[in-house]
Amino acid sequence: MIDFRIQDRFVLKQLKEGRLASATGVLINAGELYIEHESGDIYSLHDTSPIDFFGDLIYEEDDYASVEGTDLDIQDIYIRVFTETTDFTPYPELGADISDLKGMFNEESTAQLGVDKLIYAMTRDGRFTMSDVSVDVVPLSSEQLLFYITLHTDDGDVNIPVPFEL
Repeated sequence: MIDFRIQDRFVLKQLKEGRLASATGVLINAGELYIEHESGDIYSLHDTSPIDFFGDLIYEEDDYASVEGTDLDIQDIYIRVFTETTDFTPYPELGADISDLKGMFNEESTAQLGVDKLIYAMTRDGRFTMSDVSVDVVPLSSEQLLFYITLHTDDGDVNIPVPFEL
């Protein structure tokens, strides 16, 4: 029997007898090789396997999109603004902790605290500087604030509205 470990989570095996259905429905016959994941999922080498020989995931075209330029900047702003510092264990300093404003009165000091938290979250790691971003705030009601984050780019300013309910 062949038992070749590709990665900790995957093992390449050979079926001794009978037939076996893969996770995608492809039948594996006796003598054929297949991949078994530690979760018990089976993948045939005759269909599109979710991993390559080195254990890396294989993605179909358009499974994941990548962004660059201003779109990447906007995405990075959203990540920093809508994340609590405890959300990403490998990056404990990433996030604005804007939820700290919940339950506070809609006063100028609350709005300024929100602005300070957002600016700090965006500039803390050096990804953006104070000249790259600015934040304005407008009270919408006694329980809502609207933060306007402006990303200053060579192609012009990009406004990112961030509504927040206290």
